Amino acid sequence: MVHDSGELHRGWTTVTRRSLFLLLPVLFLLLPAPGRSAPAGSQEGRPLVIATAEASGQIVVLAGDPVRPIAVARAGTRAHNLTVTPQGTVVVANQGATDVALVSVSAPGRAHRVGVGARPHDVASSEDGRRVYVLSEEGALVELDPATGVMGTRLQLRRAAHNLAVVGGELWITNTAVGEVYVVDARRMELTGRIRLPMPGHDLAVRPEGGEVWVTLWPAGEMVVVDARSRRVIRTVPAGRRPQHLAFDPEGGEVWVTDTGVPRAYVLDASTGRTMATVDLGGASHHVAVGGRRAYLTAAPAYVVVVDRTTRRVVQRVRVGNAPHDVSIYEPTGDRVTLPLKRGHPR
Repeated sequence: MVHDSGELHRGWTTVTRRSLFLLLPVLFLLLPAPGRSAPAGSQEGRPLVIATAEASGQIVVLAGDPVRPIAVARAGTRAHNLTVTPQGTVVVANQGATDVALVSVSAPGRAHRVGVGARPHDVASSEDGRRVYVLSEEGALVELDPATGVMGTRLQLRRAAHNLAVVGGELWITNTAVGEVYVVDARRMELTGRIRLPMPGHDLAVRPEGGEVWVTLWPAGEMVVVDARSRRVIRTVPAGRRPQHLAFDPEGGEVWVTDTGVPRAYVLDASTGRTMATVDLGGASHHVAVGGRRAYLTAAPAYVVVVDRTTRRVVQRVRVGNAPHDVSIYEPTGDRVTLPLKRGHPR
């Protein structure tokens, strides 16, 4: 049976009395008691799912099984891509403005908007969470301290820069106008190389434990696999009509891919590249996050679609606001979190 939740309210608020009841124990588990750390694995198997709704300009937090909206924060204008730091700070690119929104999951309140001097499109956290990298389609790459909101180094790349991934100590960045991936030294914020692709790339993700970076080629029905060490394309994988966004499962055995303007997603074997399943989502999708027994995909006009990974069937459609875009998973482990599903974080 597929469950469908109701409409959300605006501003940071609980959605229903039952949602408030669900939120309180979640926050209690996220916050360590005085003098001790929160118990490790206290939320294991019960992750928080965080999504953006672009037209509604909001960040939505989901929890439970089945998942339900427990809180909403107003992010700003066109809440687009998001990242979550290991310390639990959600950072969202406000694509219609020149700032990002910051929200603490462990202490929910209004979103704090921090100017970055460019219209942000994508964001990615460093592995230790001390830096967040903000990318503009005008080519500006900005380093940001998520704890203080202070900007660091700014690097100017070519226009049409699109998505970025953290690959070890480097940032890999696609460009939708040319067949190149830019490689930036994350510590020095210096361009150190370019990787040639057969055509412009859109999104990219690091395969856990695989030493590979997969890039969707938006103009074609395929992806390329790049060896992270040699920086060479080692194979091509067919994937739908115009593959858009992708995410690996935590073990790196399968990759889920959305298709531009098409109401379905594909599940591929990451070792063979074979398509194992096609999932009908009921609406055009953007981002996907995978973990545990579930995969979560945003789908038009207003949903996060929950898919059972074993049966490949939709088990829930949760309303999160108009034009949902990005989705990620936050799994607390003690006073830190693991992020097996966020695009661009190698394990």
